[in-house]
Amino acid sequence: MSGDERYYNGFNRIQGFLTRSMVCVPLRTRRGFLGVLYALNKQQGDFRERDRRLLEILSDTIAVSLENARLYGDLKDHVHALQRERQSLLAKVESGSGFNGIIGSGLPMRRMFELMSKVMDTTAAVLIQGETGTGKELVARVIHYHGVLREKPFVAENCGALPENLLESELFAHVKGASTGAVADKKGLFEIADGGTIFLDEIGEMAPAM
Repeated sequence: MSGDERYYNGFNRIQGFLTRSMVCVPLRTRRGFLGVLYALNKQQGDFRERDRRLLEILSDTIAVSLENARLYGDLKDHVHALQRERQSLLAKVESGSGFNGIIGSGLPMRRMFELMSKVMDTTAAVLIQGETGTGKELVARVIHYHGVLREKPFVAENCGALPENLLESELFAHVKGASTGAVADKKGLFEIADGGTIFLDEIGEMAPAM
């Protein structure tokens, strides 16, 4: 073995091991090459074709397991990053989007602040009225992120910006093949916001059927 230029004898030097025979197969998945699986020194005789085929069968399972472990690690890192980002955004909202984040000191604004304070500690449905651009979603976010549902999702949708068929799918979900373009199952916003807050803007612009 030591005379074969393809053989790396570093293992022998480090472990004080003598490699007499070896069989190796690649570890591959659909994502690419992961490494090499090899066996050293058969107890009796040399490695044969049957041993190579057996190692190839084992390599498929091992490669998939390694790939899954790596993907799981990447997923955990991504989840932790999202959690840190969520906590950071939540802290920013809580520190900067309180009543001080809404400009106004007149009597109508003070009345609105009083109403907001009353509903923050409840899970009641709230109707926020106002012209476009007056900050209805900002009010909804302040109520959510300072209320009892602050740890739950906040989801917003402009109902007036979507046609009826798309709005129905967006709100109530669809399954794969339910309509043209439904290439996969899709959760609706009511399901995504379950336990939290869903803010529906421009509900007066929705089609009567909706």
